[in-house]
Amino acid sequence: MESHVGEKWLANLISLDAFLMLSGAVLIRFIEVSGPLERMALDRILPQYLKKKNKRKVFVKINR
Repeated sequence: MESHVGEKWLANLISLDAFLMLSGAVLIRFIEVSGPLERMALDRILPQYLKKKNKRKVFVKINR
């Protein structure tokens, strides 16, 4: 790969960028999934203990 890219530092930079982008995508996906789970708990599709909120009005069981 290095012979095609040109320099080792550039290959490392591309690898680091790919890792950071993948990490960000996974983190965003975890945040996004709490919305549908919250709605399903309120619609009684999921167990009722998932509806419990903490003092900041956040669903406790879903976000942990």
